[in-house]
This record gives sequence, C-alpha cells and structure tokens, in this order.
Amino acid sequence: MGLLLPVALLAFVSTGRAQMWGRRHPPHMMGYDLNTVVQVRGTVAAVESGSSPDQPVWVRLQPADPSEGSPFLLWLGPQWFVRDLGATLAPGDRLVVKGSKLVERDGRVVIIVQTLEDERSGHTLRLRGATGHPLWRESPPTRRRWPFWWERHP
Repeated sequence: MGLLLPVALLAFVSTGRAQMWGRRHPPHMMGYDLNTVVQVRGTVAAVESGSSPDQPVWVRLQPADPSEGSPFLLWLGPQWFVRDLGATLAPGDRLVVKGSKLVERDGRVVIIVQTLEDERSGHTLRLRGATGHPLWRESPPTRRRWPFWWERHP
C-alpha cells in the first residue's frame, strides 16, 4: 500500500503535465527531434512574423519537387535573432533547408530549421546546433566569438 500511492500519484502528475504541454504549446514548440531531420529544397512563397521581436519568423516554402505536396511551414526562430543575423528572405528566394520535420494535428508540415542555405548567394544561415539546440539561447559572449553566422560555401 505504501508503494502504490506514490506510483499512482506519479502517474497522475505525469499525465497531467503531458496534457498541459500538449494544450499550451503547438507541436513545433515541443522540441527538435534528431530522428526526423530532413533536407528539402524549395522557393519562398511568403515570410511572416508577428509584431513582437520575441515572436517567431515563419517561412512558407513551396517544395521544388511537386511530389512532396503542399508547402512546408519553416519555423526559423525569434524575430530578434533572425534580424541580428542579418538574414533577409523574400518571396522567390530558392532555399535548401535542413531541419526536424513534423506534422501538426491539422495536417500541416512544419520544419524546425537547423540550417538554411540561399542557393543564389551560397550563404548558409545556422539557427540551431548539431544537436538541434537553439543558437539564440547561447550566452551573448559565446555568440560574439563565432566569426560568421552566414557561412560562404565555395
């Protein structure tokens, strides 16, 4: 009896926490999954962001391969970080994107972007590290030591 109560309480708390996070946060906020990393090519159809610098930048990417279906939603990160990197994206830009792919409840495909390459310029924008951790969460002194957020590929 003494062991049954703590186990039942733990199960209740765990279930409640999972349900709470599922309701409060959209799936793209739940985390980067290394098991779902994909690379896609496409053309920017639209770039959207909210009014606050902390709100995310979204890009609607029309896949280059029509067999991939409807446009992907790319979640880049907070506006202030994307702006500080000097990233400028506009409709018509051709991109190669690497990130964690997920499907939301309504069927939309979202890619949490790790890297984004502009095919025209050859520059790569790094938004997440190798393990998927957000680079905007690095301490400012660490960020300043990195020489380039945009890398040039030969």
